[in-house]
Amino acid sequence: MKKLIVLLLTFALVGAAFAQTPTLSASSTLSWGWDLDTGYTGFANTNKATISAKITYGMWALSVSSKQSFDFADADALYTGDVAVTIDADKAGTSLSYTANGLSVGVTAASKADWTANTANEYALGANASYKVGDAITVSGGVAYDAFDATKQLGGTASVAYSAAPLTVSVATDLFYDPTPKTFDADALLTVGYAVMEGLDAEADAYYSTGDDDVEVKVAVDYAVDPIEAGVSFGIADPITAIAYDLGIYAGYTYAIDAATKFYVYAEYTSDFTGKGSLVPKVSLTNTSVTNTTLKLEYNPDDADVLAGNYGKIIASAKISL
Repeated sequence: MKKLIVLLLTFALVGAAFAQTPTLSASSTLSWGWDLDTGYTGFANTNKATISAKITYGMWALSVSSKQSFDFADADALYTGDVAVTIDADKAGTSLSYTANGLSVGVTAASKADWTANTANEYALGANASYKVGDAITVSGGVAYDAFDATKQLGGTASVAYSAAPLTVSVATDLFYDPTPKTFDADALLTVGYAVMEGLDAEADAYYSTGDDDVEVKVAVDYAVDPIEAGVSFGIADPITAIAYDLGIYAGYTYAIDAATKFYVYAEYTSDFTGKGSLVPKVSLTNTSVTNTTLKLEYNPDDADVLAGNYGKIIASAKISL
């Protein structure tokens, strides 16, 4: 018979003692285990609903069921999502956090797999912090290290955001170091947004990555006032070596047939100016006249490109919420 030691922090969210209360209702379990036969150790997170839960005590909170991840994406590339920082040992774990007076800090411990499969006993440690300076400025950052993992990867992120209507400005960076093979990568993203008028927003982004000397710039204008939505964007990628362009245009319209029935039509066109581009149309008819029920008939929910000869799906569905 397998010998094991398991430390459990279980929170069946039907009530709590000592003023500890959950953020959402669920039944969740956080465990740390040690198999005395194999020597495997690690965390595991399980829950009976698709939501996270924490145990809170005043300004402190301990995560119970949410997966702990060290994916830093503050400065992702504008088009490809390259390069996000990913620490290997982030399969399961827990975070302890403190929040008060505009300050939020936390520490996280995670294992590469749940404790029954963390064969090399690989762990990562991380810390994060955020502070709101006055009403308009927020400073945040985080770091994670594969301290007990074979890769010994190190990742970090930092950002400064300013928001005072109608202007928003943010500067963000991601840093990633992998010693095997020895590589260092850094991303930086500058975003400026301006609310021109109600429903009309303009944004400009500039991105740079040291990993492949990637430079990207994008400007966009979006309008959204019921029943209309529309927008256009134009971007330039890698203007130093092999310049590429990106154009995006979209428009949508919602028609209320009655108080419970809505007809929606939408189309999006994108092009890199090297071919005929991509066209994705969508149509849906939604009815909510039955209590706690949403009936929907929709075309192309999976974004099929009709210019590529893909004509999508038609799906009828009923969603009942109790």
